[in-house]
Amino acid sequence: MNKNGTPYQGYRRGNRSGTETHLDSKKTPKWRRPMQRKSMTVVGLPIAFFFFAITGSMILENPGMVWDATASAAGSENDSARSSQTESSNNTAHSQVDTIELEGIVVYKDLEGGFFAIAGDDGRTYDPVNLPEAFKENGMRVKATVRVKNDVAGIRMVGEVVEIVEIVEFNGQAIPIEAQDNPSDAPREFQTKTGKTIIVSETHPVGRSLSTIAITTKNFEHDFREVYEDQDPISDIFLADLDADGFDELYIITTSTGSGSYGNVIAFASNKDKSLSMVHFPAVEKGDQNFKGYMGHDTFKLEDQKLVRLFPIYIEGDTNQNPTGGTRKLIYDLLPGEAMWQLKVKKVSNTEQPIEH
Repeated sequence: MNKNGTPYQGYRRGNRSGTETHLDSKKTPKWRRPMQRKSMTVVGLPIAFFFFAITGSMILENPGMVWDATASAAGSENDSARSSQTESSNNTAHSQVDTIELEGIVVYKDLEGGFFAIAGDDGRTYDPVNLPEAFKENGMRVKATVRVKNDVAGIRMVGEVVEIVEIVEFNGQAIPIEAQDNPSDAPREFQTKTGKTIIVSETHPVGRSLSTIAITTKNFEHDFREVYEDQDPISDIFLADLDADGFDELYIITTSTGSGSYGNVIAFASNKDKSLSMVHFPAVEKGDQNFKGYMGHDTFKLEDQKLVRLFPIYIEGDTNQNPTGGTRKLIYDLLPGEAMWQLKVKKVSNTEQPIEH
């Protein structure tokens, strides 16, 4: 009761000072109404129970609902596994079917620490994963049966990755596929006057404008094998004894494609038939008066056992198709150098006559 004797409408609770406080229910904050919070709890429980009952009945009426989703996921995984197995099987079968026979030249690639590849006569480069040590020799001509490794990505990016099934050294003179319409591309043998054999092979792995040229020998005391990549195509080959020492040299003439037709010489001298050594051929240097007015269009030939170079002379204002300065003739001598044999210009002459081809 209140002090005036009337019942109070709130409830009595001690405050922080320990005195009694009379509260009016209408003025009491919601957080201080314990009976109301209990009522909310009592009302909330039936609602939650009702929701659970409905959900449970749905599951009971359709018990396969949860299983179907699980089964679907399992089915997807199984389908994926089956697809992966099929693809793996197909790749394996494909790699086993892709077995080919090839002929070509073993070449050393100075990439990724160095490795050996095979420059095929078909114009393609092959990257063998298991080339035997006995065949890791630059310039060796080989015949091989290989299996294309379609399931292996080549990190060196030089050609098709292959696994060697069988390989033999091959010195036969079979004409490569690409040479059937170009007989000049077939490997050529040259017999020196002392009975030794020099074989020159030319392939075009990246197109007709560049060549891979391989030189091999037979019957020398130390047989020679060397490969020169990214060279201009071969236009002519000579055997000659320019230094008159009784042993022939080999002169390979190359000519660039395009309007310039610049010439170059790759030459080899015999070391008294014990082996071959490369001969240095000087490049055209800026300011060299021997090449004043030079714009390519070289012609090389042998004349009185001398190597002769002819080219037209261009005067300022001349077009590429119409040189007007006549013809220059360079005669080369073969001389010993400190490290290797050298071709040096011995005589220069000019003429007004055009070059006779």
